[in-house]
Amino acid sequence: MPARLLKNPYRGVNAHLHSMAQNPVRSPTIWTSIHASHINHITDTLNRQLPPNYIARTEQSLQIWSEDLGIGTMERQIRRPDTGIFRSGISGSGPNPVLEVEADSAVRVISIKHLLEDEDMFTPSVVVYRPEENEYMGDPITRIELLSPSNKKRGPDYQAYASNRLMALRSGTSLIELDYLHQTPSPLPEIPAYPDETASHAYSLAVTDRRVGQNPEVNTIVYLLDVDMILPTEVILPLADQDSILFDFEAVYQYTFEVGRWGIHIDYEELPKNFTSYSSSPGRIREVMERAKSETTQG
Repeated sequence: MPARLLKNPYRGVNAHLHSMAQNPVRSPTIWTSIHASHINHITDTLNRQLPPNYIARTEQSLQIWSEDLGIGTMERQIRRPDTGIFRSGISGSGPNPVLEVEADSAVRVISIKHLLEDEDMFTPSVVVYRPEENEYMGDPITRIELLSPSNKKRGPDYQAYASNRLMALRSGTSLIELDYLHQTPSPLPEIPAYPDETASHAYSLAVTDRRVGQNPEVNTIVYLLDVDMILPTEVILPLADQDSILFDFEAVYQYTFEVGRWGIHIDYEELPKNFTSYSSSPGRIREVMERAKSETTQG
């Protein structure tokens, strides 16, 4: 008898669902819907939390979307929206929390200063403009990107994403990159490929603060995450000037999972698709499966 739950039995990313998204049996994949709904939920949550002089909108992504039958087999390319934060002329500001990185925490600091200084590293494919003050949306401040397989390393659109990413960072736009897909290597430098390399992790969340004077070393803060691990609940999202807010990515992910009824597609009696790709986390996945089956029986 199938074991199904509408509530996510995993803390953080649901390994069963994301394995299904990365190993489709037909096109379009369910990742198209997961991506769109999660980005919209992030946008809605931001608009409930942002100071009154900011607004979040779902906008054109830095990524090029390759809808495919499998990772690396491109059929068509579509631009997909992710989330952007803008500032209007209305007065008001938010709190300015400070990130404290502990020595034993699963957080990595990556310097990107050399990328910003190397003008020949990539050929820009997109020009990023800063709207004038009299335009409706105001100035673009921060971007949140939910990475898709084709835009990560080894993907057909990786170079295009890397170029667009670099242009956005050089323009002064802060960038948050959510990587919830364990089968493809991170597009960020110095992040070991999961699960083959030592000290690698299944998922990551990266924050690059490009506010003038706020990140003098030009570093990217990367939260490294494993299977059945809570997503960061107090991420400092940089806004403009001295402004920033704390954002709970775990709460938004769990909301997306439940309201989208993604659990209907999952049978916890069965291992995730391509289970061997989780070679460093099989014990955790089996524990979650037992947990889910127990909850199903009790229900």
